[in-house]
Amino acid sequence: ERIPEAKPRWNPKPEQVRILEAVFNSGMVNPPRDEIRKIRVQLQQYGQVGDANVFYWFQNRKSRTKLK
Repeated sequence: ERIPEAKPRWNPKPEQVRILEAVFNSGMVNPPRDEIRKIRVQLQQYGQVGDANVFYWFQNRKSRTKLK
C-alpha cells in the first residue's frame, strides 16, 4: 500500500508577504477568484505559488485579525 507524498508547505518569501499585506491592508480582506489570480501572478515573480495558497493566506490572515 502506497502513501501519497505530502506536498511541501508553501512558505511565502518576504517580498510575497509584503504584497499580500499591502493588498489586505488596502481593504481587500476577501478577494474574489479573479483578484486572487491577479495577486498570484504578481507573487509568482518571487517564487512558485498557487491560487489556493493565496486564498488560504487571506482566510488565515482574516482569522488572525479577528483573534486580536
